Amino acid sequence: MNRDDFIAALDLPFNSLSARLASLSPQQVEQPLAEGKWSLKDLIAHFIFWDTITVRALEACYHNLPFNWNKYADWNSLNARAAEEMRDSPVKRVAAEWQVTHAIMLETLNRVPDERLLENGEIPKWLHENVLDHYTYHASQVDEFLKRREI
Repeated sequence: MNRDDFIAALDLPFNSLSARLASLSPQQVEQPLAEGKWSLKDLIAHFIFWDTITVRALEACYHNLPFNWNKYADWNSLNARAAEEMRDSPVKRVAAEWQVTHAIMLETLNRVPDERLLENGEIPKWLHENVLDHYTYHASQVDEFLKRREI
């Protein structure tokens, strides 16, 4: 997948999640998606954290430097911390911060020259997994939550 196709594909889950976020009340956004699971607000805080890490990785790529993913290996505790750090933030602030972080990530992605970003003409696996697959996976969870609410 090239850069343009990646960005177009990423728009689908991002826009879907953004629309869901905008259509629900703050109380609904803070409701767990399932028993023992995060709320949509927690999920967005989680995206903010990982999108920020992705920006750092893309900046390293831009400067032709290695990026140390090992310091993010304990993703369970990092995910919990990301959600907890925004727990007291209003939903509108969390949503706005995600919009900004996502836009920065896309701008950073567009700045990295193809010769430093692409692997055999394709978006690298780490970027695909950390962003597109990640958004798509969680968007399906939100869709399932909303389907259960309609029943």
